[in-house]
Amino acid sequence: MNGKANILIVEDDNALRDSLRRILMRRNYNIEESSSLKQAIAAVKTNSHDLVLLDLTLPDGNGTSLLTRIPEEDRNRVIVVSGTRNLDMAIQAMKMGVYDFLVKPVDREILLATIQKALSVNRQLAGYRELRGSLRDFSSFDRIQFRSHSMREMIHKAREAAESDRTILIQGETGTGKELLAYAIHNASGRRHRPIIPVNCAAIPEHLAESELFGFEQGAFTGADSSYSGRFRLADKGTIFLDEIGELPQSIQSKLLRVLESGEVIALKSRRMDRLDVRVIAASNRDLKQMVDTGLFREDLFYRVEQIRLVIPPLRERPEDIKLLTDGFLRSAALTYNKELVRISSEAQKYMTSYQWPGNVRELKNTVFEIVTFIDGTEIQPRHLPTKILDRSITPNEPVRTLKEIEKEHIHSVLKQTGFNISRTANMLGISRPSLYRKINAFNLKR
Repeated sequence: MNGKANILIVEDDNALRDSLRRILMRRNYNIEESSSLKQAIAAVKTNSHDLVLLDLTLPDGNGTSLLTRIPEEDRNRVIVVSGTRNLDMAIQAMKMGVYDFLVKPVDREILLATIQKALSVNRQLAGYRELRGSLRDFSSFDRIQFRSHSMREMIHKAREAAESDRTILIQGETGTGKELLAYAIHNASGRRHRPIIPVNCAAIPEHLAESELFGFEQGAFTGADSSYSGRFRLADKGTIFLDEIGELPQSIQSKLLRVLESGEVIALKSRRMDRLDVRVIAASNRDLKQMVDTGLFREDLFYRVEQIRLVIPPLRERPEDIKLLTDGFLRSAALTYNKELVRISSEAQKYMTSYQWPGNVRELKNTVFEIVTFIDGTEIQPRHLPTKILDRSITPNEPVRTLKEIEKEHIHSVLKQTGFNISRTANMLGISRPSLYRKINAFNLKR
């Protein structure tokens, strides 16, 4: 990996620049050099660099001027190596987004370790940016379709929450779209040009949770052949999305609380404390307040996470959204499978609307895509629907009968089978003769 990394050294001290070049070339890095601000500006304009080692005090200007020529999201590729002990200048560079600030004379091993970490972080960030770019069109408030009043109120609150930096807790059943809402909030916030880092808390083994979230140093445990920055560092100046936060083990809940309160992260087996600027969006399909009451979730962490609470209503509580969502998924499925647009008949839509959708929007989408995959024709009829929808839906146009009506019909049917033989009917129904007589009189059942 080292041989593919291109590093620009911006340093006016010839001896130091030569020394840095020799050190880095032994590690098979590709090196480009600049001895002035003017040369450095030309270099970043014409070439792409994986990392820049930048001196702040240059003969023709301040090195921070170079940072203004680098896109904000790429300033994480800059490590300042400067002899200046001017605290204001160092703070300015860090605020502009550089990865680290090292004061000369810098230890050779510290320099190499910092370079390795920076390259590792930026490779991972590049992957997240690519994913973010592909998801951006599908992760905005405009892409969330609804007609229901409950969704309208929730989205209005989410739009307002996006403008703040407060921690958000999204609650909702599985499949309601908690992750989509989290991405929409991030992309509507002032942090949209920085990454959003997703973490599925339910998928992280307990013994790896700390190192996955906060990072680890090389040799921290068996198999740790190199250091890892951790999800929180990757999300610096951006957003971290903690999905299913209720699944975090309690041993990690206390560490997470400390990070949320202080903004400071310490990697496993490291003595270095990094102060981060991360916006937290958490989500859970479990009732965290109930988990607090049963001792499964820390109360102080709950109140720290629930600064703003958004609840996505289940699909069964907003049937007016089902037709709109179905039509949207039909269009997406037609594009995905390069098929002619399929419409849904009114009879089939009645079945779809009356179904309870325990898997919510995710189940609806999967069902529509499955139907479009196998349908022969351009209109979905009831016969094309899965059995689960036909069996568990209310038959279109059929009024809902009460239990009393069903019981009356059933008793009358058995009486007719037995020729109104009271003993046999009571035995078949599993009730006593007096009970059967009372029901016959109550329901006014006659031969």
